[in-house]
Amino acid sequence: MATAAALLLGLGAVPLMTMPGAAVEPCSPAWDSTLAYTAGANVSHADRNYEAAWWSLGSEPSGQLPWQDRGACSPAPTIPDGCYAPWTAHVQYDAGTRVTSGERNYRAARYSEAVVPGTSGTHWQDIGACEAGSGDGDPGAQPSQVMFDDFSYTSRNDPRLTDDRWVLRHGGGGPGLDGVTWSPNNISFQDRDGQRVLKLDVTSAGQATNTVQAQITTADRKFREGTYAARVKFSDTPTYGPDGDHVVQAFFSITPLRYDYDPLYGELDFEYLPNGGWAAPQAFYVTSWETYRPTPWDARKEYDMMTGSYSGWHDLVVTLDSTAAVYYIDGVEVGRHHAPNLPKSDQTIDFNIWLINDGVLPTSQPRGYEQLVDWVYFAEGETLLPSEVQAQVNALRSSGVAHRDNVPE
Repeated sequence: MATAAALLLGLGAVPLMTMPGAAVEPCSPAWDSTLAYTAGANVSHADRNYEAAWWSLGSEPSGQLPWQDRGACSPAPTIPDGCYAPWTAHVQYDAGTRVTSGERNYRAARYSEAVVPGTSGTHWQDIGACEAGSGDGDPGAQPSQVMFDDFSYTSRNDPRLTDDRWVLRHGGGGPGLDGVTWSPNNISFQDRDGQRVLKLDVTSAGQATNTVQAQITTADRKFREGTYAARVKFSDTPTYGPDGDHVVQAFFSITPLRYDYDPLYGELDFEYLPNGGWAAPQAFYVTSWETYRPTPWDARKEYDMMTGSYSGWHDLVVTLDSTAAVYYIDGVEVGRHHAPNLPKSDQTIDFNIWLINDGVLPTSQPRGYEQLVDWVYFAEGETLLPSEVQAQVNALRSSGVAHRDNVPE
């Protein structure tokens, strides 16, 4: 009796034994040191099955708690080519984790637990069949329809710029000061920070008549669902002159507004305001627009705002599908917006820099601000994670691709 009591008291440290002659169970999915398991999770390790007694991460199964030994198993599971580890209940999956379920491969779009792949496009993205030679599940496979540009042009007069379907804005119109000018002269291409970059400038001496802004846009309006990305360098201080203007440095996609509350209007914005504006301090906005009315102003939109400095290089990614627009800055999700604030028609891709109408310093001293762009990328119909975008850009550059655009119109 004393021996039995001692065994019961020490059960957590005593492996559960398989009786001689008992049938050997099939192995559960192999334990993965990078996954977080919750109570009830079943795994295999070193030809034995284990069950988690409580939450565990990085604790190798050995018969000691939190793992309970459930006996020998055979054979050890193998993962076929083109597939991933099977989805398992009681596992906490981080965004980007790939699994196989029901002969399909999936990628976690966000943190997921107890959500079966194939039942929620918000949590799991179907990335193709689980089969040998399948390229859909290959994280290095380049999407078939891509627009990419690393802005290696010699100057704003480089004929390749027009050939590659870029337009340098000129003339008047908003946003910004009433009567402001947009000029191609404020766009250039330079060698900066070890790479060739696109440079946009806004210059001013305090009045609309001497304020010149810059914008570059795709000539074709053909982008909607997919992944939009760019590497952009923002600045907190002017390149010359006094500081303090409410300057906006932006990367965005847009369908133009034809009239008040145009139902086909849409816009996805990254906007950095180093000197504040719109009644806010120094801030970074990500905004998804349903529509608006210019006068009197009435905006129907959804946004998130981050305060503080974003000076320097940053990787910007927004993915758009029928359920959500998801924004990332440097790999971190900063906004998730939903209908009705999602684009409903094709858009252009744009960069611009401009001054807010009521935020111009009351001085005639000349000053200028700049924004740099290293590259821009779009994948049609694909919702890529930021790490996957970077892998695709690296692959294009390593292959010597300076520009590619096979996105259909």
